[in-house]
Amino acid sequence: MGLKKYGNKRFFFVSALIFGVVLVNLASTYKALGFGFWRDDWLYVWGLEILKDPGFFSNLNIGVSYPLNLARLVLLSKVLDVSPLGWQISNVLFRILASLGGGLMILAITRSKIVAAVASLFLSAGVAGIEPASFLGANNVVFFIIPLSIGFYLWVVSLEKENFKLFAVSALIFAICAKGEVWAYYLIPLMAALWDVLYLLRNRTSKAAKLVSIRLAALFIFLLSISRLPPNANWFERNNGLNKLLSINPLNIRNFLASVGNLLLGSLVYIQESAGVSVFLRHSFFVGLGFLVFWLGLVISYLVRPSQKTAVLIFLSAWTILFYLPNWVFESTLVVGASHRYLAISSVGFYGLIAYALSFSNKRTLFLASAFFIITNIYLANKILGDTSKFRSNTIIQSIVKTMDKSIPPQQEDVIIYYKGDGIIRGYILDWSLGIPFAIERKIADRTKFPIWTGSDETVRKLFCGEKVVVNLVGTGEGYERGGYNISKDHLHAFNVKDSGEVLVFSKEKRDEFNFLKCQ
Repeated sequence: MGLKKYGNKRFFFVSALIFGVVLVNLASTYKALGFGFWRDDWLYVWGLEILKDPGFFSNLNIGVSYPLNLARLVLLSKVLDVSPLGWQISNVLFRILASLGGGLMILAITRSKIVAAVASLFLSAGVAGIEPASFLGANNVVFFIIPLSIGFYLWVVSLEKENFKLFAVSALIFAICAKGEVWAYYLIPLMAALWDVLYLLRNRTSKAAKLVSIRLAALFIFLLSISRLPPNANWFERNNGLNKLLSINPLNIRNFLASVGNLLLGSLVYIQESAGVSVFLRHSFFVGLGFLVFWLGLVISYLVRPSQKTAVLIFLSAWTILFYLPNWVFESTLVVGASHRYLAISSVGFYGLIAYALSFSNKRTLFLASAFFIITNIYLANKILGDTSKFRSNTIIQSIVKTMDKSIPPQQEDVIIYYKGDGIIRGYILDWSLGIPFAIERKIADRTKFPIWTGSDETVRKLFCGEKVVVNLVGTGEGYERGGYNISKDHLHAFNVKDSGEVLVFSKEKRDEFNFLKCQ
């Protein structure tokens, strides 16, 4: 009878938690369901849905460096087609799973169901990870949290129970993660070693030393053995990472600390950001610096007097700091806001840290503080998504694409789309999509038949005069030539796009500007 009662309580607790996680995630992300594709999204959708060739990505970052994410996208493309709503729903679903996965890891680390549940709800509401939860091209980091969290859950439990089978499964998951995310190859063993070393410092016995030594040696040998398997895990070397690290301006360390500070502060107050990018803020810098000093103080304290409580604080603080480090190395001049994808994985450590700290208070304080944190983050997440909707609204995007499509004769090739605009629509939609939405609308599978997308009079002149121009396919960095023969002026279509989404067609006026064009 007692076991049955316990089982019922456990079932109720887990069910209530899942319901809460789903509800809070929807409350913080529902505005993203109205978003259209953006940036690299267009390339992914075109390659998967129009070209129908996943091999197209083999030479791109997504194919070489993110095979786990590519497999996910290929599978989803079988059912989601070109529906932005379908893909956005999938983004939210992965955020729900990531919230539960992160909570599972926190459960193993803190040994507290309450802390784990609170951390899951914080991850569900949290501003951090909002951008990748609304952005197909960046959702890989949210997706990655799921296996990463499960792997560390098993890693921690296998140490406590001295269970080799759980250790082997965790190592296998780490290997999959290392081949699925380029930087994971370096950070996963570092964090795994940190947890085991903290354990060893609390349990200074020959048995503990032997156990930890065997575990770490086996993990490092295993990961080293797969390092040269395709795709090449040595991403740091391939991308000249060492030179980039050594060439970082020491002053840019302030950007790192300001970004970490934005994560901490941005979960409590609104910090202005645009597309996840913030400006350098002095108070964010000092908060980030204070957090680093706090972590170092914990380390010193632990070396003097190790305890389970301090070990948890050290590990979660290190997670918060270190999982942002690889992104900072390659974009050290950037200051990111709390919502940015670069801080999504760091947020697992940060939200777990807050939940754990609150658990030291009484139940009433824990409940009130947690409720305040969740409500605040829901508000902030909606504020950020509301700002983002100004250039991410699917209604606006589709209006622009369909207006262009109706203005251009069907089956016309060598289309030149000349565009202008003065606001965020131009900067965030037109400049970053390069005609792929139009190609998807018309189901153009041959990139040489894409519209030539330009805001340059000189480019138009060259095409009219039979000169070649180099165009790029967004998200690839790949340039290819177009032109080399005289393109008719009738193929020029000009549009002025307003921030409201209104599109003014001035094709005739633009063509008339070239009536007296003289080609050399």
